[in-house]
Amino acid sequence: NSPLVDEITNGAEDKEKARQFFSLPQVRQSIEQSLHTQKTMDRLLQIAIGNAENMVKGE
Repeated sequence: NSPLVDEITNGAEDKEKARQFFSLPQVRQSIEQSLHTQKTMDRLLQIAIGNAENMVKGE
């Protein structure tokens, strides 16, 4: 098991079942895709806020 999966499942009622679930390739891929999307959205927001701040400053 991966240390990350162990950390995620630490508080689970049925730890072994949770480990099996989070070890499934489909679940891992879905989580990876969600994290990637979230990072992309965060970066776009940073860019948009930066551009808005520059517009206010007259740059």
